[in-house]
Amino acid sequence: MTAEKTVTVNGRPYKVATASGAYMVNGKAIEADVKEVAPGRWHVLVGTRLYNVEMTEGRDGREMKVNGRVYPFEVQDPMTELLRSLGMSTNGTAKLSEVKAPMPGLVLRIEAQAGQPVKKGDALLVLEAMKMENVIKSPGDGTVKSIEVEKGRAVEKGQVLVRFQ
Repeated sequence: MTAEKTVTVNGRPYKVATASGAYMVNGKAIEADVKEVAPGRWHVLVGTRLYNVEMTEGRDGREMKVNGRVYPFEVQDPMTELLRSLGMSTNGTAKLSEVKAPMPGLVLRIEAQAGQPVKKGDALLVLEAMKMENVIKSPGDGTVKSIEVEKGRAVEKGQVLVRFQ
């Protein structure tokens, strides 16, 4: 099974995991036949019920259209939940103030500098953790106020890396 994700549809959270066509929803095995018919569109057969599913971007975020009915939805994997717990909003609606280390690691590179405007998704710095390079990206648009770490230094989980104006 893949890592469990929280999928919130129309305000209701569901814990979902998948593996080779098998699905677990809230700990219950679900047998479904899922066929992608076009980018962002699927036919989903659960038992004898057929669902036409389409993913779109709505005014307030992502939307899922199921058999013509529109539902707001959000997918949170363990990393998204960790980022939120560290005060890093993933939806860009909160005022950008700081970015904290999501894990302990070593600062390999600093990609941004004080005074630099950044957009959501721009690389701020690169952390090495467990022999993997992790690009720490800006969670929203803003201007870098200060870089709180130095290249080659170790950081702890939750340590402030970058502050924004």
